[in-house]
Amino acid sequence: VFNILLQILEDGRLTDNTGRVVSFKNTIVVMTSNAGASIRGSGRSMGFGSAQKDDARDYEAMKDSVMREVKELFRPEFINRVDELIVFHALTEDEIRRITEMMLRQVADRLEEQEIRLQWDEQVTEKLDKGLLDFAVICTAPDERKYHHVLFPESDYFGAAVPADSILAGKDYITADDLTGLPLFCSEQSWENDIRPWAKERFDTLHLEGSFRLAYNGSVFTKEGLGVLLTLNNLVDTSPESGLAFRPLYPHLEMKMYLIWNKYQTFTPIAERFLKQIRRSFSGQ
Repeated sequence: VFNILLQILEDGRLTDNTGRVVSFKNTIVVMTSNAGASIRGSGRSMGFGSAQKDDARDYEAMKDSVMREVKELFRPEFINRVDELIVFHALTEDEIRRITEMMLRQVADRLEEQEIRLQWDEQVTEKLDKGLLDFAVICTAPDERKYHHVLFPESDYFGAAVPADSILAGKDYITADDLTGLPLFCSEQSWENDIRPWAKERFDTLHLEGSFRLAYNGSVFTKEGLGVLLTLNNLVDTSPESGLAFRPLYPHLEMKMYLIWNKYQTFTPIAERFLKQIRRSFSGQ
């Protein structure tokens, strides 16, 4: 590849093994490389000073390191024929988020044509850590090093949403054996954190056909008879008119819910009143 690029940069043309010539006259050649990628992803330095000065120092240090790696990777005769070498700034968290949202919107538009709704959001704990939320409700045991919590007095439970006219709809409960060999839909988090320990040694016989962040999206496929949705009770419409039926899993798989907030959180008066009321309601007073 280097020899081909050298021919383009030196002669302004490229000749293949049959003698055909492609001219690069009046052409701007832009080349990209992942040289120094590990350096750019190694994180910023720590210290005092303004953010602008820190960013400038970080960039200059990173640029010097990347250029050293470039000179080790590429031969001098190649580098000397390049008009300019540009080291891009690392993407910020906000820029990565905006790129991700743009790509998700493109996917959502394509899914909309198939009558599938895609929604997304930041992880709720990320918003809590950034101070964008006072409280959050989660379905996994909280990290007690970071959060205080109150346990909800009632819990949800897992079950299978199935077509109302299916054989599984005639059962009182669903076991792992009932699900063996069937295409299953479930969120990735629940599949690993809940279904795996529930199914135990039968887990390897279960087949995850697709994962969804919204149970509603999985219910669309289930209505079409394409699989079974493993989800919490009351997350999707399983009324008689819906065409779906919900049957609990056996052994019973319970999902506890927690109200969490950051340790050392400074609450507004309204947030303090809310927490007092929640504690009073949960304790039955």
